[in-house]
Amino acid sequence: MIIKLLKFEIAPHLRENFIHKDTQIWTTALAEYPGFLGKEVWIQPQRSYISYTEQSQLTKTKGKIPSFEGK
Repeated sequence: MIIKLLKFEIAPHLRENFIHKDTQIWTTALAEYPGFLGKEVWIQPQRSYISYTEQSQLTKTKGKIPSFEGK
């Protein structure tokens, strides 16, 4: 699993619009990608954090790579 944590410093009066636009543009676009698992938004007084979670390449290929154990 891959977790991307983005930190934004946003003026409090602009925060709601920023989060709305992020959801409208990025969440909608990322939801179309295979492997996208979800997104979380964390809000603090001066900072907002957005966490994107996606499936790792290793997870996607699990079972497709031959095992070398015991060789």
